[in-house]
Amino acid sequence: MLKQYEIERLGITTNNTQVERVPQTKGGEWTIVTLHNTDIVKFKHHASGFLAQILLDTGGWNTVTTRRRMNEVSQAYGLGFHVYQKNHKLYVAYKGNDYEFDEGKFTINVVHQIPVSRSRY
Repeated sequence: MLKQYEIERLGITTNNTQVERVPQTKGGEWTIVTLHNTDIVKFKHHASGFLAQILLDTGGWNTVTTRRRMNEVSQAYGLGFHVYQKNHKLYVAYKGNDYEFDEGKFTINVVHQIPVSRSRY
């Protein structure tokens, strides 16, 4: 069940969506957002806090509600993707590019450049 702060953060007022955080043994965690019985958005943070991967899954339910909930999650957590439908096909926009969302599943592997400090010789 959603906690009150998560409901407010996602702007969701229904009880059909759940958010779960699953810690990883080597640090970091997965955040899993479930709509009814489908994990529609999963995203992983490294122990350093950097976003590593985003998994999207309609579970075969390419509905307005599924797309809206995915977009609400992206906006609430600052994930940077947007899911939309055009000419009966599902797409995800990410970092200025549009990708076809094949068979209701899509993976975004996030690449972050971590600044490296340079020592003086």
